[in-house]
Amino acid sequence: MNSNKFAKVLTRIFGGLFSVCFIFLFINIIVIGFDGKVDRRFDSFSKTFILLIFAVLTVGICAFYFYYTADKSNKRCKRIKTKAKFELTDINTKRIIFIGCGILLIAEFIFAMLTDFEPVADLHNIRRYAMYFSSHGNFDLIEQDYARNYQYLIRYPNNMALLLIVSLVGRLSYLISGHFVEFAPVVVNIFAINISVILTAFTAKRLFGNRKAVFVLAFCALFLPYLTYLPYYYSDSMSMPFLIGAVYLIVSAFQGDNRKSMYAKLCAAGALVFLGYKVKGSIIILFAVGVVLLFLKFRLKKAICLILVFTAGFGAIGFAYNTAVDAVNPITKQQYEEYEYPVTHWIMMGLKGLGKYDEHDDYYTRSFHSKQEKQDANVKIIKERVKKYKIDGLYDHMVKKAVWTWQDGTYYISYHNQKPKNDNILMDFLHINGKYNKAFQNYSSALQMFILLMICISALKTLVRPEVDEMLLLKGIVFSAFLFFLLWETRSRYLFNMTPLFILLMVDGMDTAKAFLDSLKKPGKHIQTFLFKINIFVCNLL
Repeated sequence: MNSNKFAKVLTRIFGGLFSVCFIFLFINIIVIGFDGKVDRRFDSFSKTFILLIFAVLTVGICAFYFYYTADKSNKRCKRIKTKAKFELTDINTKRIIFIGCGILLIAEFIFAMLTDFEPVADLHNIRRYAMYFSSHGNFDLIEQDYARNYQYLIRYPNNMALLLIVSLVGRLSYLISGHFVEFAPVVVNIFAINISVILTAFTAKRLFGNRKAVFVLAFCALFLPYLTYLPYYYSDSMSMPFLIGAVYLIVSAFQGDNRKSMYAKLCAAGALVFLGYKVKGSIIILFAVGVVLLFLKFRLKKAICLILVFTAGFGAIGFAYNTAVDAVNPITKQQYEEYEYPVTHWIMMGLKGLGKYDEHDDYYTRSFHSKQEKQDANVKIIKERVKKYKIDGLYDHMVKKAVWTWQDGTYYISYHNQKPKNDNILMDFLHINGKYNKAFQNYSSALQMFILLMICISALKTLVRPEVDEMLLLKGIVFSAFLFFLLWETRSRYLFNMTPLFILLMVDGMDTAKAFLDSLKKPGKHIQTFLFKINIFVCNLL
């Protein structure tokens, strides 16, 4: 590890910013969150129930975790002469993960079939083009739409990678069955989420050990969004294995001793980051955070070499991908220049109301005839809105925007499953107008609060004990996402692909809380350690 004092200071500053922002976010969720006037999913009683469920979950999950991870090698245990029949060795842990995810896969297929729904909004367009490609083997429907003055994919080219995935799957199903199989993309999404769970468990194994990897596996299996998102084969879930896969490779590279293996893993991680970025643009955050971490963790010469390797993987797969897309993409550069939305469009929308999609802003940007004109018009509105808000108004806007984005433990799924294919008790919970939807919203929001609380504790750990380690990568990504969605158009769905990182930080938070509570059992030692840390902190400041 790089012992550079400058790196330690920067890490402590980061820990302070991370802690302040997320503790402030958590407090504001309690104070102004779950407002039925802002979000019709909640009513006047929701906050009370959510806070009650949150308290029960916090006590229950922490009590179980503390007991599960407790050191049982005490004197009483030593008196027991019966030899344990099963130990969580590395090989047994791997078996549990694969067998557990195999069983989970079966449950996922059943759940997806029972909760399947008709795609709406963006996913509806993706399915249209994929269905056409499956039967015709080309994307002429995009040109036909263009002739009819409908330029969806030209305006939003960020969905091209998702379209290619769904189209290839649809084409394969057509060649096998003679028609587009509606459930085929759902199957790919099921595997994307299942693989993400496997990678999350293996990352936990690297970070925390075998026992906690099994806990993470169990938590993921019971984490409702990993079930409710199964039929929704959009970029949020499709990009998740690329994100957690790249994180696993970087963590694995840092913990290995073999230089060639380290270079290979970082190169592969860079490639996964690019593929994930093309499916979901926000994953580019991982590339930036990865580069910064490499600078902080290693000496300058080695850091530059590793960054070049990381960038090479990103660039090589990027060149191959762009070459392949150019070969099949029917959209011309002139069409992109006329219709594509500039990045300023999403910043402009992010400054209005809660920062979510706004139809009026969409039509406003669309009304201009070139990308440059669109950008100039967006910048004008951005300046007007910032000026109108002033400092106090802008602060209030960002607080409400952050609360609305991060409070939702359902990750917005009830706004996308509004055309269910089945009428059953599960949809009574999941559909926004379902009989039991309030219970689903309240439980999910309470669990989200618990996860956020543990992230706050994990952030405080970085402030008190700054270490340039693998956990700093996860914290950097989550904090960067927080800042990014303060500026960008937002909704809780955009956080879904980062839920593996939330769960890993949750475990780190529970470990930190457990270590603190254990230290209280030895007050003398605790005070001595506390004073020593204060002394180190003052010395660093001086």
